[in-house]
Amino acid sequence: MFSRRGIKLSLIIFFLFLAGQAFSYDTEVAHPFLTVKAIELFNKTAKDKISQEEISWLVQGAKEEDTPIRWMNHFYNLIL
Repeated sequence: MFSRRGIKLSLIIFFLFLAGQAFSYDTEVAHPFLTVKAIELFNKTAKDKISQEEISWLVQGAKEEDTPIRWMNHFYNLIL
């Protein structure tokens, strides 16, 4: 039969195939989505609401902040 090591390796490979794609570094998904959700939360309670035009500016800024080479200065500590 399988050894413990073989079973563990098989499980790791199995779960790696089940894992979906991570979008945390995608310029079109993660940060624009978080920006919109933050604005929605803000607009629920704020007296002065963020307009649709301002939302589009903020979403565009979130996308541009993650594009090369700008992302090198965006919360990355390159010195370990």
